[in-house]
Amino acid sequence: MDTYYRYSSLNKSQFRFIRICFFAFFLIFQSTQTNAQWSLTSGPEGGEITAFASDGTNLFATVYLAGIFHSSNNGNSWTSISNGLSSLLTNDVLLSGTNLYVATNFGISFSGNFGSTWTSINNGLTYNFVNCLASNGSTLFAGTNGGGIFVSTNGGGTWVASNTGLTSPVINDIFIYGSTIFLATSNGIFYSNTNGNTWTLFNTGIPLISFKVLASVGNNIFAGSNAGIYKAILNGTTWNWSFVGPTNDGISSIVIDGSSIFASHYNNALYKSTDLGVTWIPYFCGLQHNRLRKLTIHGTSLFAGTHGNGIFRSTSTNQISWSPNNQNLIGTYITDLESSGTTLYAATNGAGIFYSTNNGNTWWQINYGLDFLYINDLTFNGLDIFAGTYNNGIYKYDYSSQSWSTKNIGLTDTAITCLASHGTDMYAGSLTGGVFKSTNNGNSWYPSNNGLNNLSISSISSINNKIFVSPTSGIFVSTNNGTTWASSSSGIINPQFCQLSGNANSIYTTNNNKLYKSTNQGASWSVLATGFTNISLVKVFGSNIFAKSFSGIIYSPDDGATWTLVNNGIPNLIYVFDFSEINNVIFAGTTAGVYINSNVIAGLGNDNLNSQEFLMYPNPSSDQLTIPLMQNLNSLVTIRISNLLGENLYEEQRFMKEETKIDISTLTPGVYMLTLKSNKGEHTR
Repeated sequence: MDTYYRYSSLNKSQFRFIRICFFAFFLIFQSTQTNAQWSLTSGPEGGEITAFASDGTNLFATVYLAGIFHSSNNGNSWTSISNGLSSLLTNDVLLSGTNLYVATNFGISFSGNFGSTWTSINNGLTYNFVNCLASNGSTLFAGTNGGGIFVSTNGGGTWVASNTGLTSPVINDIFIYGSTIFLATSNGIFYSNTNGNTWTLFNTGIPLISFKVLASVGNNIFAGSNAGIYKAILNGTTWNWSFVGPTNDGISSIVIDGSSIFASHYNNALYKSTDLGVTWIPYFCGLQHNRLRKLTIHGTSLFAGTHGNGIFRSTSTNQISWSPNNQNLIGTYITDLESSGTTLYAATNGAGIFYSTNNGNTWWQINYGLDFLYINDLTFNGLDIFAGTYNNGIYKYDYSSQSWSTKNIGLTDTAITCLASHGTDMYAGSLTGGVFKSTNNGNSWYPSNNGLNNLSISSISSINNKIFVSPTSGIFVSTNNGTTWASSSSGIINPQFCQLSGNANSIYTTNNNKLYKSTNQGASWSVLATGFTNISLVKVFGSNIFAKSFSGIIYSPDDGATWTLVNNGIPNLIYVFDFSEINNVIFAGTTAGVYINSNVIAGLGNDNLNSQEFLMYPNPSSDQLTIPLMQNLNSLVTIRISNLLGENLYEEQRFMKEETKIDISTLTPGVYMLTLKSNKGEHTR
């Protein structure tokens, strides 16, 4: 089971198709794109919601790593309008008439037609990581994640930094109250009465801590922070601040509905106040185990955006009752893909676990009993499925009760990074506790770290009766079921965060953006030339190998001998983090759902060896055999000559891209068999 650190959405490259013709072979190192087509499956639906915008009819939601979605039917269904965005790392959306502005980690995108087309508007924006947006009349404000505030007076055509008096460069929210502009920053609340020309820090009654969100009711300003909510009351020209609860830790969002105030907690709590924050009523129904990220009011409905599980809606703001509203909202961050028979399982970052029995046409969520929805890895032990979570240890699924239960006895570290099965034994890698082993199907665990150089484990793989472990540095192998570990990284320069996958002949790993191959069970490694750069992921299915490169997905049908780019259908801004296979159908788990390619391997077909294709002359011959060019044979071919006893007298591998001549002058007169073998078949004459 290949897995890797999945804690940072920006750091996944450290962790964890096609018809090849001879013409493509000649061009392969020029990044030729084949026609193998990927398509998005029906999900899993969900995603990390970072912002909402509403005009009463249209509702927009930004989904981190998946762009922006639009609903015109009160959230009953969604449509992606992300095509043309400069980045899918979306943080905020501002709606003004039919104009949309989207803040991303790489600048601001603008659309004047509700997302049909997009234009980057970054002129003068010297710090492109933009957290938030706001408008005050014709003036636009952009708050950045380290460059302070930028202002535009021409619709975003040009931007100018405006940081006089601003001592905190990280801006989390911008709020306009009449002629006063408030900033929630990483170090306090600032305000401006000069349309952003100068800024002043509030330093009385309010601490210098990180504030996330601002809202108002009448002349009351509410500021949500990592330490609860503070309220400011305007008294003449002075704002008087005080703490009003409802909790002393993380507030992620505040929204106002008339005189009612709703505040979301970073975990799973929603609070409501109808008396300007004097008292708060908690609401938990329907949102257990979901981290709340954003709230909005659209019409008469309250919407809650979660940190991975998409959007929930309550059609009443008086009697809160939540239901998921994610139809066609495909922005779920896939952390692992595994298959069992014809069933595909998808682990996610914040939405738990899904499965599909029809190649992704339909997905079902199976989270009952799973009280932690951030899944790092899945593995099977026999028919049982296990899930390793970011901070809650290991869960096992019970098919009879259709629920999960924890299996953490003996674990001294419950931050599980990876899982693997080896025979009937199980292994779990952890963030700081090393490797744990179970010999009783996960009912209890004990440490298995003898010989490891550090205890921060990034991957575990069972390959060819051996167990390979990669701590944050190095590769180690065990040939005695984890009793001892020995270094297995000879030839790899500065090995770290290595993720392994292999077949009977070869083992592959990635390290420092290079692909390595071992043909001696990990005893030594060498860099494998692919013609592509920045290799960050590799997965092996028989002789078929898929890898993620800077250019996109690349594929080898011949155990790494040749490579071709097979990225058609997957947007360039989508990150791929895992592959899985069912009956020659390949699935790619991405930061925005699961993609399918049903012809990448099957499309290699046409190289079945049959008697009409397989010609040779002259026959008989005494010195040389000639095999004509075989137009339909598109893969690496093993040519073998054997006698009637089955003894091999001649063997070589080659791409038969032209007429092939074989020297047989050294063979004694007799009867011989000539065999051609490819990954699609074998024929002997």
